[in-house]
Amino acid sequence: MWKLLAGLLVVAGYFFQMPSAGAVSFEARSFDALAAEAEQVVIGTVAAKSARRTGAREIVTDYRFDNLKIIKGTVPAASLTVTMLGGSVGADSLAVAGAPAFRLGVRYLVFVSGNGSVMFPIVGGDQGIFQMRTDASSGVSRVHDYNGRPVTRLPQRALESMTDSAGIETAETMTEAAFVDAIRGRIPAVAR
Repeated sequence: MWKLLAGLLVVAGYFFQMPSAGAVSFEARSFDALAAEAEQVVIGTVAAKSARRTGAREIVTDYRFDNLKIIKGTVPAASLTVTMLGGSVGADSLAVAGAPAFRLGVRYLVFVSGNGSVMFPIVGGDQGIFQMRTDASSGVSRVHDYNGRPVTRLPQRALESMTDSAGIETAETMTEAAFVDAIRGRIPAVAR
């Protein structure tokens, strides 16, 4: 179904000569839902990205994550490639408004499901993407949301914020270790 939808967005974009293939929005998910729906939960650094065509006009970008830490599921190689709709090949570009993207060299924690078979395999879009930043003075890795705001608590419900309203980093910013423990605590033992 996602490939059909992606194809229709691409055809509509080219037919109307729009710079983007449309917009995408993601259903709000609770933290428990992110952990339950993900086939894989991994931490890794984006080491490479490359765009390619999958059909006559569809463009996808492959993001390769290295230095993996597996929290849930399995990864068959030393790296994980996540494929998402959108990108640029030559003079042709396909942009999808509202779709998350990754930056080279940044270490992320991602909740992945349907990689290679859906147009956006990150559970909940940017809700399922967290930046891991190492504090230069302490060497402790701390968690930030997709937009770079410090994560200070886990939400109890969907749409509840994980960040302080001020958006400034404090001593309460969750550590990577505490965040990973929280995820593992929400994953049934048989799924780990």
